[in-house]
Amino acid sequence: MTRDALARRNVHIQSMSCPMCGDTEESVDHLFTGCMVATILWQHVANWGNIQSIFVFSVDNLVRLHLSVEGGSEKRQWIHALVYSAVSCLWNERNAVVLKNKPVYVESILSNTTSYCRFWVKHRGGVVM
Repeated sequence: MTRDALARRNVHIQSMSCPMCGDTEESVDHLFTGCMVATILWQHVANWGNIQSIFVFSVDNLVRLHLSVEGGSEKRQWIHALVYSAVSCLWNERNAVVLKNKPVYVESILSNTTSYCRFWVKHRGGVVM
């Protein structure tokens, strides 16, 4: 759970700041759309997916992003897999920072996102990259 979700459940949190950037209170929308780390990740995803720059303001926008991508259904499936891979890798990195006290490695998130997406598509999605 993000820090704001824990606080709403009366769990004492020393700091409400985003563990990835430290700029503002951590929430789901901030972590996945407003955090500087997420912004860098979405630039990478746009470049790798060969789509326009990604500007999203909520997780709901991310979930529906593939629907606005120009191209056929195969391209939309590919972008959908890429977005879900990126979200998963960003969450895993956030947990490593919070639970294991590791520093933030943006390069690791980027590398893991592309690897995870390739693996998922190859073994599960059937979409040709």
